[in-house]
Order: sequence, then C-alpha cells, then structure tokens
Amino acid sequence: CLLRCADAAHIDNNRAPDFLHALLNRSGISFQHWTAQNKIAKVDIDQSNGNDDTLLYTSTTEFQEKDANAWYVIFDAVNLINKEIQACNSLLTKKNPEIAFKIKKVSGVESPEKLSPFVRVENWKPCSAQVHVGNIEKLIENLGGEMLYGKGNDPLGIAIRELIQNSRDSIKARNYYDDRFSGIINLRLLKSAQGFDFVVEDNGIGMSERVLIGPLLDFGTSFWTSSLVKSEFPGLRSSNFRSVGKFGIGFYSVFMVAEETVVSSKNWNDGLSDVHQMKFNSGFSLRPIIRKGPVEDFHTSISTRVKLRLKQNIIPDDGQIKIKSSKSNSEEFIVPFEEYLSAICVGLDTDVYYSQKENDLGKKIHENI
Repeated sequence: CLLRCADAAHIDNNRAPDFLHALLNRSGISFQHWTAQNKIAKVDIDQSNGNDDTLLYTSTTEFQEKDANAWYVIFDAVNLINKEIQACNSLLTKKNPEIAFKIKKVSGVESPEKLSPFVRVENWKPCSAQVHVGNIEKLIENLGGEMLYGKGNDPLGIAIRELIQNSRDSIKARNYYDDRFSGIINLRLLKSAQGFDFVVEDNGIGMSERVLIGPLLDFGTSFWTSSLVKSEFPGLRSSNFRSVGKFGIGFYSVFMVAEETVVSSKNWNDGLSDVHQMKFNSGFSLRPIIRKGPVEDFHTSISTRVKLRLKQNIIPDDGQIKIKSSKSNSEEFIVPFEEYLSAICVGLDTDVYYSQKENDLGKKIHENI
C-alpha cells in the first residue's frame, strides 16, 4: 500500500525539471505529461480543514490556455492518487483499523472547478462539461435508422443547416421578450493560410455558461425542452414559441467537418464582459475549455458566434461547391458558395447575410418569409 500510494503521489517538478524539460524536446502526450509535472510543487498537507488528513497539490506557476491538456493530466493524476489512497485505506481498515493511513483524500478531486484554485490557470477556466446522454430512449429512437443522417448526404450542408436552425430558434426565442426585435443571421467564410473558417453569428437570445456546458452538450435532449429553460427564460416554454431543433443532436454535426470549434455566447441583454467561450481544440473532445470575458471580433450586436476551422478539402480553394444530385443519371454541377448557402436557407423565417470578411454585414442572401 505504501509503494502504490507513493508511486501515484510522486507527480511534482522533481520528475520534470526545467533543464531536462527544455533539453529533451518532448512532443505529443509525453510533452503534456512533462509540462504538467514541471509546474507542480512538492505535495503538502492541506491545513484548511484542521484534520491534517488531506493531501494538497499546488502549481508553481499558472497553466496557460495552450497548456489545457497538461492541466487535465494533473486533474487525472490527483484523482488516481485519491482512488489509490481510498482503496488502500479500505483494505488496511479491514485488516486492522489502527494501521490505516492518516491521509484519507486529496483536495480538489471533486471537479476541475474545485482543483483550479490550487493548480492555477490564467485567462481560462477548466470545467466539468462532459458528453452525457440524458434520455436513452429518445437517443435510441433518433438513431434507430441505418445512419444518423442517411447515406450519401452532404456533411457540410448538414452542419450549416443545423447551426442556422439553432440561430433561428435563438432569434425567435428573443422575439418572445421583444416583439419589435428584428433578428438576423450572419454567415462568413474566411480564408487564411490554414484554410477556411466558417462562422455563424446571430443576435438572438444567447446562452449562459450553464447552457453551454449543460444542454448544448446533452446528446439527445434539446435545450428548448429542458428544465433549464424555466430558470433561464421564464415564460418561454408556456408561450407560442416553437423551436425547429427538437432532438438535441444537431450541434454534434459540426464535428464531421471541423478541426476546431469555438462557441462564444452571452445573454442578449448582457455586456461583452459576460461572454462565455467554449473551445474544442482538436475535433470532438470530452474536455473542452471555457473562458469568460471579451472575445476578439465579438461585438455588442452579437449574442452567439460559432466558428469552425474546417477540415482540409471540405471546401475547395476557389470556394466553389460540387453538388451531387440524388437523382439517377444526373450530372454533378458546381455552384458558388453564396448560392449554396442560399439554397440551404430556403423556407427560413429569418434574414440571412453572407460575407467573406470580418466585421462586414455583407450581402443579404435570404429574405425573412
């Protein structure tokens, strides 16, 4: 028991000193582990509860946003240590209660939020957001077919359609509180050296942090039918508002086409300091990072902004989209991206604009019908 606990608990910077960390030039998972332990001080006893039965791990310096994966290495490590201590104490207590360890647990293992005051971060916040299925029966019903969206469908079109539907629902929800409000959706295709970014912005009702890390990631449950709507937007569920999105699975379609996804949002009547941003740095991840405060290119007229760093070859360099018809013996044809978006918006009851520049409203490609 001593060996198991000592081995698990030895995660401080003596194992990853500065000089060796720089000299060895690690990469990948190895680099994350070295970075994690390089920032951790020698373990101490937590004096705050007066029982002297809790281990405390602290960082010697703050973890930056780029070190988020390394921070979660520490979170996993302290949870492992906690489990080893409790398992060993359980075994020792059965043998003889007098030989159990005085140490019973580790501070901060309950959640990333609980650990972050000790293992400190700077300008971002680890969070407990996890993919979870809230309604197994509904998930089985939704995914009971051969595939979620059927064979031969256009993944980019599906992802864009789902994001536009989410923006539309947000706008119509805000209309309940302000019937004179005129909502718009801004679509942007931005080209850079890394490829294409696709951005969807709306001035709808917006999302709080609770919604971002809760219903948005609750696979199979729509926010608009969740209990959280009652506290976030009183009266909305009993109004005549009806959402297009019903199943709570649309957001996940973006990971079919995006390498990186960033969702920034605030309640429509909050200020820029209240913007919460959730970032999935490498495709779909069970551990996004979240931060609060002003966000670059997020203006007061915006409530929600979703930015996708598209995978290579999703959109050709010339921005033209190849359309594959589902009809037999029909030929493929090419359309400009603007017309492609306009076709996706057919039937939508919200104005939609398109631009290829930041901070530019652009051209109206769909009229509110």
